Amino acid sequence: MRLVYYSLASFGKQKYERQWVQSIRSLRAHNKSVPVHLVHYNAPSDSMLREAERQQVTIHHGKILSLRFLPAKSASQVLYLDCDTYFFGDVANLFSKYQKHHFYAREEPRSRRSPYGYDPSYLNEEILAEICKKEGLHFIPPYNSGVLMFNHGLHAHLVGAGKAFLWYALRLLLGISENE
Repeated sequence: MRLVYYSLASFGKQKYERQWVQSIRSLRAHNKSVPVHLVHYNAPSDSMLREAERQQVTIHHGKILSLRFLPAKSASQVLYLDCDTYFFGDVANLFSKYQKHHFYAREEPRSRRSPYGYDPSYLNEEILAEICKKEGLHFIPPYNSGVLMFNHGLHAHLVGAGKAFLWYALRLLLGISENE
């Protein structure tokens, strides 16, 4: 099974809910059958709940690490989308085109692979690579997390890495706060 999922923390701002409504409407305009899940991190508005029902979206009320809410065993491909993603064609085309590898994503803007040029003051890949080496981890070039394709059960494996992910995220944030 292929499925799409969004996670949304609107922080009381209607802007993000409006973006999600436009995104799901554009997705459904081209594909009415792909299962869609939304992990919402605070109380969604009544209008958003009605739209989710109209668009046949399963809502999960989350706290952290939204992948754990998905039906992991039955999904062969999972497409994660930011709430501001707009579709101009059938999402099934993405599933068909990007199924060979375990993971697909675009490069992070201002990373080494970015067409906009590398900016180490924004994202220093040398420091990240050094941290990975010290921790015995494999360096993965930075990617934009707005649209991600997980294949071959990768999403289920990532759920098991949730605690380690939070630990490293905390350590990186603490390091940022102590260094310029």
